[in-house]
Amino acid sequence: MSAVPVLAEPTQLVTKLPDEVALEQYILKAEVDIIDRPGKQYARKKVFVRGPTNASIPLLRRDRVNRIIFFAGKFNPPHRGHRELLLNGYLSTDGKTIAAMIVPVIRTSESEIIQTPNRLQGKSLKLTHKERTCLWKDDLLRRFSWVFPGNHSESEAFIARLCAITLKDGFKVEFAALGGSDHVRVENTTLHLWGTGNAITSDITRPAEFLVSNDSQPLRIEGHGAWRKILPLGTVKPTPDGVCGICWPCRKLAAMFPDFYHDKWKDDLDLFQGDARNVLQYCHSAQGIAWICHQLYCSDRFLLFLPSGRLYPTDDRRCSRSSSKIRDILENTAPEELPEKLKAMVPHPRLLLHILGREDAWPFARPVEPSYIFPCEHWKDWDWRRDAILDVDPININLAEADSGGTNVQDPCVNNSLGLIVRRGDPDALLREMVREDWRKGNSGLGPK
Repeated sequence: MSAVPVLAEPTQLVTKLPDEVALEQYILKAEVDIIDRPGKQYARKKVFVRGPTNASIPLLRRDRVNRIIFFAGKFNPPHRGHRELLLNGYLSTDGKTIAAMIVPVIRTSESEIIQTPNRLQGKSLKLTHKERTCLWKDDLLRRFSWVFPGNHSESEAFIARLCAITLKDGFKVEFAALGGSDHVRVENTTLHLWGTGNAITSDITRPAEFLVSNDSQPLRIEGHGAWRKILPLGTVKPTPDGVCGICWPCRKLAAMFPDFYHDKWKDDLDLFQGDARNVLQYCHSAQGIAWICHQLYCSDRFLLFLPSGRLYPTDDRRCSRSSSKIRDILENTAPEELPEKLKAMVPHPRLLLHILGREDAWPFARPVEPSYIFPCEHWKDWDWRRDAILDVDPININLAEADSGGTNVQDPCVNNSLGLIVRRGDPDALLREMVREDWRKGNSGLGPK
């Protein structure tokens, strides 16, 4: 009698993850775990706006700490100073800083804010989380940052969950709180209370009281050790891959925007416009240093200071952009002057006016001007508005005709920020139209004016 064969126990297949994976999948998992609870459904399919290559999305790597900026504030409303600070905090740090999470801090519920009398009037302005999220949306920022969709009180649980599920797969993640220099005083700082203990600050939007001059070391912060210089930003190779003489902001722009960036842009700032130009101008004119100190009672926690490189660091003339100043403008400015006055203060002035009920003809008025830094991105304006305006009914237009490359669709939603009509299915049409417009005006170049 032959022996009965014994079946072996099935072996469990172990799938080895690659050494480099997208951060996005872990964010979506952590958000669902924290935010999706009984009575509250939450789900979305993507976090970042994707570039043309995998290198242009935030990636986790096993061989390093993967740092995410935690940028919390009231943002009532968000303004260009907030945006410059975020860009500077991300671009001027090394390759370990891979992404940024924006967290609007709101102490009351959405329903309570909506029921507040005169909440959209001048100095009484109170925007909901949804409205602040709308005002943060930008294709430039969304390649490396996202607005946390839950309440700020849920962000601590989200951070703990994200760190846990990434560590399980072998990726170490930490969060560094970003704040303006007004959050760091000689006697103390509150930035360490956010994120996982580390903090980043800069004087790019307002002077720092602990920086007396560019030629001296910053004043010591209570509870911290002495400052020391790190990373000569414009004089060393960021990584040993043959890239020489390029600062971190230039390098990160090249990585995150490979479809637009090329080497000569680091020398010709006129090819940039808006906030990105300000960030690069500060970086390139700075001494090329950053300062770091550590807490005395917890030496693993650092405070990183990114000097702006202003000639006079105590000059407060750049402090005019603030949420309170914007509320003053809304309170004391004639309606017809608001768009022009807000233009220098907020990234999306007409979107803010629409939320406030001041832009009655929306969306049939002149479109919102997204604060793109690249002129050839304007053709995406329709898609940007479709994603950003959450409380406007969909417009019934013949998109099939537009996408088929047929006749130009005379609809406001297809207008770009230059006031031209283009086919949605033909992005190069705008480029050709811009060349014609330049030729008609007698300009020799196509770049931003």
